[in-house]
Amino acid sequence: MNKNIAIVLMGVAGVGKTTIGSKLSQETGLPFFDGDDFHSKANRDKMTAGVALTEEDRQGWLIALQGVIDKELTNTGCIVACSALRETYRELLAKKNTSKVKFVFLEGSTELIQERLKARKGHYFPLTLLPSQLEIVERPTEALTLSITNTPSQLVTTIMDTLLNTHVTKSEIGIIGLGVMGKSLTQNFVRNGITVSVFNRELAGVEEQVAKRFVESMPSLKNTQAFESYEPFIISLESPRKIFLMIEAGEATDLVLAQLSNLLDKGDGIVDLGNTYYKETEQRVEAFAKKGIHFMGCGISGGEQGALYGASFMPSGDKAAYEMMAPYLNKIAAKDNQQQPCSTYIGKGGAGHFVKMVHNGIEYAEMQLLAEMYQLAKSAGKNPSEIATMFESWKAENLDSFLLNSTISILNTKEGDEWLIDKIVDASESKGTGTWATNTLTNEAIPATLIANALFARQISSYKNLRVQFAATYPSNTHPIEINVKSLKHAYLFAKTIIHYQGFWLLHEFSTNNHWSLNLSEIARIWTRGCIIQSSFMEQLVTILKTTPHIILEASIITQINTTRPGATEIITTALNNNIPAPILSDAINFFNAISSANSSANLIQAQRDFFGAHRFLRIGATATEHYAWES
Repeated sequence: MNKNIAIVLMGVAGVGKTTIGSKLSQETGLPFFDGDDFHSKANRDKMTAGVALTEEDRQGWLIALQGVIDKELTNTGCIVACSALRETYRELLAKKNTSKVKFVFLEGSTELIQERLKARKGHYFPLTLLPSQLEIVERPTEALTLSITNTPSQLVTTIMDTLLNTHVTKSEIGIIGLGVMGKSLTQNFVRNGITVSVFNRELAGVEEQVAKRFVESMPSLKNTQAFESYEPFIISLESPRKIFLMIEAGEATDLVLAQLSNLLDKGDGIVDLGNTYYKETEQRVEAFAKKGIHFMGCGISGGEQGALYGASFMPSGDKAAYEMMAPYLNKIAAKDNQQQPCSTYIGKGGAGHFVKMVHNGIEYAEMQLLAEMYQLAKSAGKNPSEIATMFESWKAENLDSFLLNSTISILNTKEGDEWLIDKIVDASESKGTGTWATNTLTNEAIPATLIANALFARQISSYKNLRVQFAATYPSNTHPIEINVKSLKHAYLFAKTIIHYQGFWLLHEFSTNNHWSLNLSEIARIWTRGCIIQSSFMEQLVTILKTTPHIILEASIITQINTTRPGATEIITTALNNNIPAPILSDAINFFNAISSANSSANLIQAQRDFFGAHRFLRIGATATEHYAWES
């Protein structure tokens, strides 16, 4: 980069000379001198009083700045902010160094400049003096003229490219947030031939030079640019800019978006890949649309390995944002059995984050179901490796899944002669998605009960001390139980089927209520690879969901339920008889019994409501509700 140059940022007060000068200095390393600091006290007092400077007043000021330029040009050069409104002023500043002093004329409408001056606080130059400057300004013929309607980042980039011959290589995309997932996504993008700029905040003593050290630690990232401040990060990106956020949802995301909101231009795009509540995404889509910036919420599933080698993506929001971001997401997404990317446009607003939330609800329920199968087998006297072997045999019968394979690996893991699983405290945690999903299904009156019960099972487990206390008061059976392994497998398949039915039913009902037009088959397709709930069963659902959201009415599923239901009932009976908790299996059976019963006990519930609350009821064969005088 050619630094042996003095760049003079000129124009009337309020055009942003100081702002641009500071940013340009930060980017180039050239020292910045603000002309306002070189005025005499007498000059500042006059301007504070609203009195315009005379030619004599300006003479000493200009000579002082010309001395700074002369001195700095003997070193590396400099950047100077000076109004330099007349040609004679510019001739004085460039004296002896005409070829090395370059002027940048910042201009804008009077209305815009007035707005900026009104908003400026603590400066001695009053708005009333603006007309006196506008009267004497002489447009330069030998200067780079730039409109202040451009953002500071754009102006800095243009100045550097034009006057300093930087020709900075621009990255195709930017990633903010270099936790485990952010680092994995970066490597995935780079492996797929996409140039990346990465940003991570600086936090003294906690997070320092994270981006720089990450890039330097991996030879494969030699062309990846690393930043710890926003402005140069933004400058490093191709226009329109495409930024992916991989940071903690909530306040952390809000803080980053507030920064980006002031730095990005119309037409730029942002993708939030965090586990964000879908209603927050909808608010952000709307807010950024008003600024002309494309915003998209995108669910992602697959964990660290998915981010590194191919995840499932669930983008939604601004359709223009999707069109901009889709080529990049498609490159790093997992591929289905037809080699199509496991990424698709989910819909408007926060639909993508909603679908990810339901994905996690299904995940919660499946994890709890596997834990129940493990607990039942353990109660029958099987050790972890024997349980893993049993689960392995299930894979050959079309029960293969990521979660099942993960569980097998966990159960086979030993430290010395001991199984690691036996050393882990039996108190599980949960994050926001499970709670959000449970709140949503209750608020929307959609009885996807298994998701809620999986969350409640985790919450109960967290009361470890209380459970120990109660167990001492109410001792359970400690002898091995008798259990039919084939029935246990059937119980697993039965409950797994109901979990998936409830999950897709929740998506269908919510989509109908909110006019989202979710494509359930397409959602199932992008869940066949890359994500946590990928399975051979999900492959079947891709076809089934093309014709009905009610998978339990499809012929093969009907046969499957009729085959496995007796085993599920047998196993839950064994669990109840031996005081073994199995909330997911129990709820799957109860839900199916309820949803498949033409006649229920709800007539008594409605009669009770009418009895003490006059809530009315509908008589069989009638079309209008009535209230009955029960005690008259």
